[in-house]
Amino acid sequence: NEKSREANIDCIKRVAEDALIDEKFVNIAVLGSAVIVRYIVLPKMTKEELKNAIRFEAEKYVPFNMDEVVMDYQIFEDNLENNKMRVLLVVAKKDYIENRLKLMEEAGFGVRLIDVDSFALANAFFRNFSSLDKDKTEALINVGGKFTDINILKGDLSYFTRTIELGGDDITRAIGTKLNLGYQDADLMKLKFSVDKEAELREIIKGVLNNLADEIKLSFGYHENQFGKDIDEVYLSGGTAKLSGLKDFFTKSFGFEFKLWDPAQFLKLSDTIDKNKLDLLKSELGVAIGLAIR
Repeated sequence: NEKSREANIDCIKRVAEDALIDEKFVNIAVLGSAVIVRYIVLPKMTKEELKNAIRFEAEKYVPFNMDEVVMDYQIFEDNLENNKMRVLLVVAKKDYIENRLKLMEEAGFGVRLIDVDSFALANAFFRNFSSLDKDKTEALINVGGKFTDINILKGDLSYFTRTIELGGDDITRAIGTKLNLGYQDADLMKLKFSVDKEAELREIIKGVLNNLADEIKLSFGYHENQFGKDIDEVYLSGGTAKLSGLKDFFTKSFGFEFKLWDPAQFLKLSDTIDKNKLDLLKSELGVAIGLAIR
């Protein structure tokens, strides 16, 4: 709605001003139900042949009218068995993209490129972990406020992405409903997790976390069925990753360790950077850092 749109524009302006950003062109990322990512296997063909065929192929995977979308694609494996290749297809609703561009324009910025959240996060991950075992399969789980992004990687390629519409806001609402609190008070309680309320809060949020764990397990299962390969390591990030006990909950639920990682660890920091503030925010910066290094 118009009120939240104005609030978003104001927020972008204030963040840019506080961070002393004078750059007028930015990179942005998109996610959610208006964006579809598919990995499709096609007969091997030239780039020119693919250019002519991709719209027809996309129609098989996209539930939107093709006249109402923007689309991009990339060949990322052209040596599969039986003379096949794997193509990454990204489709987004045109009005969603146009709204994002207009939002940035009204905040005073031009847009240089548009990425997908999970791919931007992977860019930051690859920069931080350039010496990973190329034969291992890593899952990135980025738990934000409204969404949780999953990206499953092997080597320097992404083989599965999914956005789950569950996140920190659902935890906040669960606390607010159970304890009859407004959103801000419930969110503060979620972040503080005071000792006297800890057991009660863990019980309240368990339902949301179980639902999220179930969705992640479904994604892992799908990937394993497709590629015959288990997940070797899981890396956790996002603002909600800081929630007290979240990492331990997932580790216990899945039976193997979920590792917290710092998307900013490769950066050389200016003396003007508040290191304490960065420590509080670093788990939330993966997508932004991945966009910046593009």
